[in-house]
Order: sequence, then structure tokens, then C-alpha cells
Amino acid sequence: MLTVLKLQSYYSNISLRSAAVERKIILMAI
Repeated sequence: MLTVLKLQSYYSNISLRSAAVERKIILMAI
């Protein structure tokens, strides 16, 4: 169970980072 929780937090962090990067790219493109 602990490993599953770690993986979930790991992927959620990646998704948050990718979303932030996409926002920056969109702002720069405008």
C-alpha cells in the first residue's frame, strides 16, 4: 500500500508540473 501511495503522489506531482509548463508555453505563445 505504501508503494502505491508513493507512486500516486509521484505521478500527481508530474501532472502538476506538466500542467504548469503547458501554461507557461501558452503564455509565451500569446
